[in-house]
Amino acid sequence: MSVDETDSTTQGDNGVSEESNAGGAADLGPEGDTVVDCLVDEGLAPESYTVEQLGTDMMSPPEEASVDVESEAFADCMSEAGLQHDSGGDNGSVG
Repeated sequence: MSVDETDSTTQGDNGVSEESNAGGAADLGPEGDTVVDCLVDEGLAPESYTVEQLGTDMMSPPEEASVDVESEAFADCMSEAGLQHDSGGDNGSVG
């Protein structure tokens, strides 16, 4: 018998694996697929956009992201998937 090691990472409040954040792109799981599908449907991302790109964009400064992470549509897609993202801009911060 072997031990399933997939449960060895801890997860934050939004279900994103904290361990994977150190590697660049977060492991967004099925929620990431939901966000990507929504971004493509909204016209914010091309059909070729991936969950890995989403993770990178979420961790990049807004001006370096390949999609507009400060847009209301991006926030709506994240919310639809049950995720949150604070881009640090006016749209994502509470003053």
